[in-house]
Amino acid sequence: MDWGTAADSLTAIDPIWAQLFNFYIAFISFAVLNVMTGVFCNSAIKAAERDHEMVIHSLLQSRKEFKDLVSNLFQKIDDLGLGMITISEFERHFNDDSVRAFFESLEMGAVDAWTLFASLDADGDNVISLNDFTERCIQLHGPARSVDLYALTQQN
Repeated sequence: MDWGTAADSLTAIDPIWAQLFNFYIAFISFAVLNVMTGVFCNSAIKAAERDHEMVIHSLLQSRKEFKDLVSNLFQKIDDLGLGMITISEFERHFNDDSVRAFFESLEMGAVDAWTLFASLDADGDNVISLNDFTERCIQLHGPARSVDLYALTQQN
């Protein structure tokens, strides 16, 4: 039996039944298409999430963008343009709202400039190079991970 025969039979009873039948067929067709589209999109998204190469590329891109942000902050703090930040330069810029907001966004907020400077000065020579600044910001930003905690327990 095709749709036309069923619709004609309903029209013979009352035309409203044929219209309801057509509405029902259209509604069910759209519902089935929506479900199929949802299943297809969901499987495509899951496949993309598992694409290891894409994940690596995304992480590398995020790291590059982060390094660029840190480098821009370093250039802002380095008043003399020597490629090194001293504690006096760091203190002068520490109370700047944009500098503090940057460190807080990295979850590296500190009570005072000295504490944060000491955390960033890995070799303890009282100056921070761009490379040291970038690497320490990468290491220190965010909450402690299990690898960080393990390294800490191995030091003691």
